Amino acid sequence: RKNILKYDDVMNEQRKAIFSQRRDIMDADDLSEIVSDMRYDVIDGLVATYLSKDLYPEQWRVQELDFELKNGLALALPLTDWIKEDDVDLEVISSRIVEASDRHMAQKVGLYGAEVMRKVEKQVVLQTIDKGWQDHLLTLEHLRTVVSFRGYAQKDPLNEYKSEAFTLFDNLLSRLRGQVTKFISFVQIVESEPDHVSPGEGTQRK
Repeated sequence: RKNILKYDDVMNEQRKAIFSQRRDIMDADDLSEIVSDMRYDVIDGLVATYLSKDLYPEQWRVQELDFELKNGLALALPLTDWIKEDDVDLEVISSRIVEASDRHMAQKVGLYGAEVMRKVEKQVVLQTIDKGWQDHLLTLEHLRTVVSFRGYAQKDPLNEYKSEAFTLFDNLLSRLRGQVTKFISFVQIVESEPDHVSPGEGTQRK
């Protein structure tokens, strides 16, 4: 019984963190800065993953980065040409990607209007958090079952649970940033006043 409560404490701490963020989002009228920060974090992560500073430029995974930018941020950029430039620099490439994504989002604001985009951003963030949290709870339940068997391997199941639950929560936040960024990058609004936005769909209708 005591261990069950400790498992629940881990989940409750994560619940407090996620719902604190959710309350802040509910109270905010403008999430554009938060959404932009999410997008920048996604870009930083992609550049760090595929254009490692520990590798020579010719070893960079440019095609994979190109794929991720097209499919995650709706950006088709001349990465290969940039890489060929003299004194190629990771910070320069990263800043160019950020500038291109800023232009892309500015075009959406110009097309649909700032008020509509603010509504879309809020709906997308809230729905993405809610769906992600539901999935995360199922994953934690599965994890609790799995770690219970690790006592046979002389491992403390609770410590194993705490460690992996932390990693899973960190992955959840990273996944939320990617999902929000992808949806808003691709969203097409066919009505002037959005009533409902479903992440994963390219358009929304009344």
